[in-house]
Amino acid sequence: MEFRTVVPPLRHQGLISHHTGLLMLGSCFTDNVSSRLADDLFDVTANPSGTLYNPLSIANAIDRMISAREYTAEDLFLHQGLWRSLDHHSSLCSSDKKRALELINRGLRNGSETLRRASVLIVTWGSSTAYIDRLTGHCAANCHKLPSERFEVATLSPEQIVCRWRQVINNVRQINSDVTLIVTVSPIRHKAYGLDGNSLNKARLIEAAHQLADSEKGTIYFPSYEIMMDDLRDYRFYAADMIHPSETACDYIYDIFAKSFFDDQTSQLARQSRRLTRRMRHRFMTDDATALKTERAEIDNLINSHIAAYPQTRRALERIKSLI
Repeated sequence: MEFRTVVPPLRHQGLISHHTGLLMLGSCFTDNVSSRLADDLFDVTANPSGTLYNPLSIANAIDRMISAREYTAEDLFLHQGLWRSLDHHSSLCSSDKKRALELINRGLRNGSETLRRASVLIVTWGSSTAYIDRLTGHCAANCHKLPSERFEVATLSPEQIVCRWRQVINNVRQINSDVTLIVTVSPIRHKAYGLDGNSLNKARLIEAAHQLADSEKGTIYFPSYEIMMDDLRDYRFYAADMIHPSETACDYIYDIFAKSFFDDQTSQLARQSRRLTRRMRHRFMTDDATALKTERAEIDNLINSHIAAYPQTRRALERIKSLI
């Protein structure tokens, strides 16, 4: 007897490989998947504008990457001692105005460069609720705890989302005609809407995603939400807040993602690459200078050997090495 409603992998094996440039945008679930892809040494750029939640804000971020028009000091505002942008997550704030602008434009350049060469664009929609700035009429990616009366709360209908994203797809393909779009809906629940409100919120996103996948060539819906809600379907797969998926759940969803889009050769290289990245992050358990030098030399040799055997992992390896 089968006691679970198992969600099977999709049949797109080979779509993603270590030769594939990946750009990922969206909710914090994007960070969960992209961190695993980075550990497996895929060439992935994730959330260069910081975490984004609603489809309209994600669409605006992509259009800005297409134009590559950098932000200026006039685009920032000071609130609670930090310089901020309504187009960006608070992780890109700074008490220093120049520093905030540097972080924002560095992310824009990275996203713009990746979008032009990426084979796959992956977006995770988290909410169909948008906050419209009454001063400008612009959709805020993050409200930064500004007074609520500054924003008009808008519920995006599936039709509005689909219309906007058809524009986005057309715009992206003007600069990158070969890119494949993977759309997924975040399994993270929004209890602030109420459980019934959360269900309605996610339903609008799922309907829009399916309409896009059915009507736009090169667009795929990946069922992250359904894997969490229907396959795992147990509170033991949630973190302590009972809202976010646990690490085990994220691993499981990533495994189905990998089986959906990797071929056997890519999966094998991903496993080898993860062993290397774990070794790179291993903390040296000694203060002896000679021993430390030997350990670092050993890791450098492992990195160089890996790049020599698999040059397609160079970009990802150098990025991780710079962060350790």
